[in-house]
Amino acid sequence: MLQQVEADTSSLVELLDRAHQVLAQHWLGDDFVIEVLLTSIIAKGHVLLVDVPGVGKTTLAKSMAQVLGLDFNRIQFTNDILPADILGGSIYSATDGKFSFAPGPIFTDFLLADEINRGARERLDNRAKRWQKLWRRFLQRANLPVNPA
Repeated sequence: MLQQVEADTSSLVELLDRAHQVLAQHWLGDDFVIEVLLTSIIAKGHVLLVDVPGVGKTTLAKSMAQVLGLDFNRIQFTNDILPADILGGSIYSATDGKFSFAPGPIFTDFLLADEINRGARERLDNRAKRWQKLWRRFLQRANLPVNPA
């Protein structure tokens, strides 16, 4: 049993090393980012990449999906994005006289939510205020000082 676990672990390490080498060809930033991405895949988690323009964040995400053999979609969060732009919607076919569902980009294995910080300024301000209220509520419930001196 222990030998099987060791064999599985060594093959996983080899796979991660190969993935790291391939991804490093598409990323101009710090290698640590690739390690975090690979770790998040193992942990079934999410990653928020924040960096200057031009380092290859979108290319890295596409490459990651390709290396893992996953379907990839991207949502660009513009000021005028609507729920149907993310979820998809029903499309009427005049020939059949029926509606059919056209899935949006959220129905994928690997999703890049791009430029989430570029929404309307009012929305971003409101989101920041909501987070601040939630943080204050958390501190109060944890009996921690809300505004430490």
